[in-house]
Amino acid sequence: MTPAALLSIVKKNRLLGAEEPRFDICSLNIDPESCAAPEAVREALQDFDPEEGWLCFQSALKRFLKGELLPDAGVILYGEVKGKDGRSLHIQQDGEGGWVLTYYHEQSGGDTHLAEDVFLIAEAYPDDPKNTRYDLKYRVYWGDSDYGKKDDDGQGWRQIAAAFFGFEKIEQKTNPE
Repeated sequence: MTPAALLSIVKKNRLLGAEEPRFDICSLNIDPESCAAPEAVREALQDFDPEEGWLCFQSALKRFLKGELLPDAGVILYGEVKGKDGRSLHIQQDGEGGWVLTYYHEQSGGDTHLAEDVFLIAEAYPDDPKNTRYDLKYRVYWGDSDYGKKDDDGQGWRQIAAAFFGFEKIEQKTNPE
């Protein structure tokens, strides 16, 4: 089943009163890369041209927003970064002393995936004197592991990836007194 056909079924069968599904049809490239040394992780991150994201170090979790410098608090353990070119990068340790860098690149006009935006609530950042709140924005991708194949293993459409797509500022409401 194509993404367009599935989206048509979802729209027709949505529950009464439910919000219209907000999916985009696209293609997704997922490119993992191995890194053996922390210096190689840092170099790959700088080459990625990050716009914003978060990085976890041994003793600190650091967020950086658009226009801020890339934080450095030692060896990067893991993190998620949005690139200026719209790609996303996920950094994680591989359990064997190295790292896996996974690059996500969405291509509009493709026809292999459905994508939706999902927002997750984040805690206030401790280093922010204004206590500004941001949600984490992710792009969730749905795919059929058997797309284009004659036989279906019964898995059907499922979430296959979630890529970090930046921060969304939460407007604080003040209580009228």
